[in-house]
Amino acid sequence: MSLSGQSVLAQQIDEDLVNYAYATTLGTGVYRVGDSTVMVYRMPFSYQLRDVDDESSGLKLLLPVTIGFHDYKVRDILDNEYPEELASIAFVPGLEYHVPLRHNWRLKPYGTLGIGNDTLSDVVTFIYTAGVKSRYVFPQWKNFTFILGNELLYAGYNPRHDERRAYALLSTGLDVERPLGFTMGGRVADMGAYFIYSVYFHDLKFFSRQEDPYRIEQEYEVGFTFGTVHPVEIWVFEFERVGIGYRWGHNYYAVHLVSAFPF
Repeated sequence: MSLSGQSVLAQQIDEDLVNYAYATTLGTGVYRVGDSTVMVYRMPFSYQLRDVDDESSGLKLLLPVTIGFHDYKVRDILDNEYPEELASIAFVPGLEYHVPLRHNWRLKPYGTLGIGNDTLSDVVTFIYTAGVKSRYVFPQWKNFTFILGNELLYAGYNPRHDERRAYALLSTGLDVERPLGFTMGGRVADMGAYFIYSVYFHDLKFFSRQEDPYRIEQEYEVGFTFGTVHPVEIWVFEFERVGIGYRWGHNYYAVHLVSAFPF
């Protein structure tokens, strides 16, 4: 599974089987590429350094932590089998700047830089991302709220000292939300559904045990979410929504958990 991913793995042939940079931008879930399955847990911690409103910009500190397990499948969870050995861990902090163009339209340029560690072979990887998101909220129609999201992203990593790999993509998505008629903790509960289409300028490559890597040129995702109109705050962290998404492309699919419409 980003929204959704992979990790650098122990042996050299497995080390390139999945794309490390891709994993750090996605959500928690199970990803299958060709004949390989990876379980990824991404904890999207963040802290709002400066609130945004219609008049002034805002700034958010991004503190995502990603861990991965190789060849771990959904049925293993159903059978109460849990991974015994961590395959990878990554911490890629960064900043996201919120620019209010209008009361219902925001731009979010961002950048991250961090490291990942393959715990089995002790290989350290530098990971970086840069991009900009756009979020436009249409006027409400019959209790339905429509949100248009766009993102331009460039991400890369260096699996070895003498080599770098990167990809770039353009995504566009539509989210539809509707109140459910009751409250949770004093906040109005709602449900949403979304669709996202992504196209890669540089093909996303998942290196396999076969001679040629798997290449992804286009990607699709559908999902459903449940949450509240205003985010729930727990300590210094905010949680907007929870949901499940299904993402697919050529020789690839993912089922993952989502915490927000990713724009």
